[in-house]
Amino acid sequence: MAERSLAIDGRKVSCFLTPTRSLAMGRAFYGWVFHGEKLYHHLAPTFRVFDGSARKGKVVFETFPQAIVCALAGIVVPAHPKAATRRAMLRGLGYDDRPLTNIDFVDAALCAVTAERFVEGRTRAFGDRAEGFIVVPS
Repeated sequence: MAERSLAIDGRKVSCFLTPTRSLAMGRAFYGWVFHGEKLYHHLAPTFRVFDGSARKGKVVFETFPQAIVCALAGIVVPAHPKAATRRAMLRGLGYDDRPLTNIDFVDAALCAVTAERFVEGRTRAFGDRAEGFIVVPS
């Protein structure tokens, strides 16, 4: 639901739809999915999953770097060249991207910007309680 409803300025943000567990198992590309799942299980006893409303206390949420960039730009931007586009967004926000040695660190920085805005109440969420939410800056 969250992926299907993700739109900026009325345009759908293209996003990656995670395959079923059986299709992802044994394929190195999907390692990030299983690492995220492991992190979720470690955090679950202490943090609440964002339910679309509560922002107080220890809360975790899902976000998506391409959607973050689109939300910050106010338009759907091309995903490629993603490294250049995402680095430019961080620089435009006043962050020095030079210490970020690869795209994973750039994406983590964008997620941290979203987390900061989440605490400030400056995000919006796509999705629903049944299937979960994707949070982006507003």
